[in-house]
Amino acid sequence: MLSNDDYPQRPSPPESMGEFIAERRKAGINRFQLKVGNNPHDDIARTQASIEAGDANTVIVADSNGGWSLSAARRAFQGLSGLPVYIEQPCRTTADCILAVRGSNVPLVLDESIISHDEVYRAKYEANAVSINLKFGKLGGLTNVVKARDLLQELNMAVSVEDMWGGDIITAATSHIAATTRPESLLMTPFFNDWTDRHMAGYLPRSNNGFGSAPTGAGLGIEVDIAKLGQPLFTVTK
Repeated sequence: MLSNDDYPQRPSPPESMGEFIAERRKAGINRFQLKVGNNPHDDIARTQASIEAGDANTVIVADSNGGWSLSAARRAFQGLSGLPVYIEQPCRTTADCILAVRGSNVPLVLDESIISHDEVYRAKYEANAVSINLKFGKLGGLTNVVKARDLLQELNMAVSVEDMWGGDIITAATSHIAATTRPESLLMTPFFNDWTDRHMAGYLPRSNNGFGSAPTGAGLGIEVDIAKLGQPLFTVTK
């Protein structure tokens, strides 16, 4: 559940998006993932308002989550041409994303359709993607995400890392991978536990003024309150 009633839910009107970004920039945040994937005309207006609310250092990623049809995605790429914005996963499949970005100068980010290391090569050499947003649930856990992260760095692609959602545990895992990514390769990473109202590890790690760091303890570096997890679904013993 979200703990901040002012967090924009799609589709927010353009003026609301601009106001939200201006307010969050006061808190030190200057990289934003804007949820799009609806009517491309409205999405273009919302993205433009978001860009106008930032400055030359603000990073805006318009994330469709595969929500646009191919025709809608083509319209969005055309409408956002020349603007300082990334478009993330415009269509559901990598094949349609390749067709959507063809001829566009807007940099492409992929995530939902990247489920293997082979797809990383396809993202760069067929889709001309400049970045991949790596997700634990899509790639099969931390080890595979780390391998994909290393591959992205060697391919000179930008790295973002997250999961579909999460709290303290996911945030801790995300923070470790982000902290061990080359600074020049890291595009962005969210601390999802900033947006949840229940914390399994004392709301750690947490962000501060748009920055975060990885815990330094053993493992993920957090202490999970086992009691808050409730009864196990099953137990495995020898």
